Amino acid sequence: AENDALPQVDLGIDVSKDFGEKQEYGPGDPFSSKGETEMLLTLKMSLPVERRKSRGNEAALRAKLQALDMKGNFQRDKIETEVRDLMIRLDIASRRSQLASQAFRLAQQVEAAERRRLQLGNSSILKVNLREEASAKAAKKRVEALTEVRITEAGLEAALFTL
Repeated sequence: AENDALPQVDLGIDVSKDFGEKQEYGPGDPFSSKGETEMLLTLKMSLPVERRKSRGNEAALRAKLQALDMKGNFQRDKIETEVRDLMIRLDIASRRSQLASQAFRLAQQVEAAERRRLQLGNSSILKVNLREEASAKAAKKRVEALTEVRITEAGLEAALFTL
């Protein structure tokens, strides 16, 4: 677009030589003589008078470039925000996983203690069953928390890969 507003310079060279025998078509015939090799050198310069069109094209292209830059900045900011969000979610998921693991270990300890009380005759099979059920629920929550950590890690890796 910038070139449309600049002057245009064209250089041309034409070379010619007549071949064959000399023929005369009558006295004073301008085509009767064969001369030496002829060379014609031309130089043509033109300056665009109306530059509004080229300036308009240039402005349109600059606007397109600016729009692409803004779109790229928006995408970069969007990815950065997503990464920060995923890092926060990963931190929360890790803490939740630690708590779920701790709750699972405690549930197993309580279950083992209840089994020991049953062996000593101070408990019932119903209480042991309830402790086993609590251990199973704690194990399920632990697995869910670990799964959430892994899913969040995968999302974070994917987001970092797009940067």
